[in-house]
Amino acid sequence: MRTVEKAAEDSSALDRFRVRLTITGGDLNMLDRGKRSGTDAGPDQSDENDGPTLMIVVTPATAYPREMFEQGVGVVVADFKANPLDPFAGHKTVNYWARLRELQQAAAKRAGEALVFQVTNFLAGGCVSNALLVRDGQIVTPIAQGEEQDVAAGGSGGVGIDGAEPAESPSTATTAGAVAPSPVLPGVTRAWALDWAESAGMDVVKRMVTISDVLGADEVILTNSSWGALPVVRVEREAIGDAVVGPVAKRLRAAWMELAE
Repeated sequence: MRTVEKAAEDSSALDRFRVRLTITGGDLNMLDRGKRSGTDAGPDQSDENDGPTLMIVVTPATAYPREMFEQGVGVVVADFKANPLDPFAGHKTVNYWARLRELQQAAAKRAGEALVFQVTNFLAGGCVSNALLVRDGQIVTPIAQGEEQDVAAGGSGGVGIDGAEPAESPSTATTAGAVAPSPVLPGVTRAWALDWAESAGMDVVKRMVTISDVLGADEVILTNSSWGALPVVRVEREAIGDAVVGPVAKRLRAAWMELAE
C-alpha cells in the first residue's frame, strides 16, 4: 500500500495504477546451504539471506479505448504453442517473451489479442488473457492448471459445446488413469467471471476446447485483471456469431465496471 500511495503522490493526475509483485525463488544453492547449516539444521539456523526477494512495481494502468468493449475486437491465432509439459506453463513468471512477441505481431495486424493453442491444438487462451466461450447460454472455458483432476472426475461437466456428448476424452487429456497437466494460467478474473456466470444461472463447463469450438461459439470473451472482460467479434477472417458484442459480454462487462468502481 505504501508503494501505491507513493506512486499516487508522484502522479497526482492519475487515479488508477497497475501493481506487479515479483517474488524470486530465494537461495537455490541447496548444496551450499547444507554446508553452512548442517544436514540436520533446523529452520532457525538457516541463513537470513536464504529467503525470496519481493519486488513491487507500480505503473499507470493501461487506458483502453471504449470502442474495444462497445464494438469488440478481432484476434489472430498465434504461432507460439503452449506445452503442457513445460514446468513454467500454468504459472505467472517473468518468462513472457514468446507471448509478448505474439502480442506485438497481433497489434501490427490491428488485432486486439492473439489466441494461443497448445501443442495438441487445444486452446490455452490469449497471450495475456483467459478465454470464455458462450454457446446456447453455456460458458465453456479451457481447463486451467489445478483443475485437471476435478474435471477428469466429472466435476465440471464435459458435454460438447453443441450440447452433444463428445467423443472419447472430452473433458481432459487422460490415458489409463493419467491426467495430462494444463498449461493454462488460472487467472483471478477468469475465476470471478465463472462465479458471476454461475450466479447468473449459466452452466459452466471446463474442458478441452478446439478451434472449431471457438469459431462455432455465439460469443468469445477474453478476461484479465487489466481490461476485465473483452468481447471478441472476429478470429482472423472468421466472424464470431453475428460479429457484434453479445449480451453475455455486455452483462459481464457491466458487472466488472460496477466491481471496479
